[in-house]
Amino acid sequence: ELAEGTFEVLSTSGDNRLGGDDWDNEIVKWLIDLIKKDYKIDVTNNKMAMARLKAAAEKAKIDLSSSQQATIMLPFLVMQQGSEPISVEATLRRSQFEEMTSHLVERCRKPIETALADAKIKISDLDDVILVGG
Repeated sequence: ELAEGTFEVLSTSGDNRLGGDDWDNEIVKWLIDLIKKDYKIDVTNNKMAMARLKAAAEKAKIDLSSSQQATIMLPFLVMQQGSEPISVEATLRRSQFEEMTSHLVERCRKPIETALADAKIKISDLDDVILVGG
């Protein structure tokens, strides 16, 4: 509730086991599967490669908040035995991202319903929502 420049919090709710990392991890899984399919390599035991996948996933998630697609470029991600280094380039569309994370969005539903019920308001009463956390 906003009145005379002061915010009054009517209700809060959330899932402290759900955050931005969950969305990042879905992109990481997608990239791991893509690399397995395209290069026949499992990078899950390569700490350096996994750190780079995680950073690239977070960047892609942020990019997708304002673009319809994100290009993920990971030059020299891993060395394939007896071969050249493997560089990965992939394009993730926002629609793909929304589909792969729909179960996470669904997990947000219950806390939202709880917050609305606790505040004794309906969705139609809301003008804005402030999300906090990771």
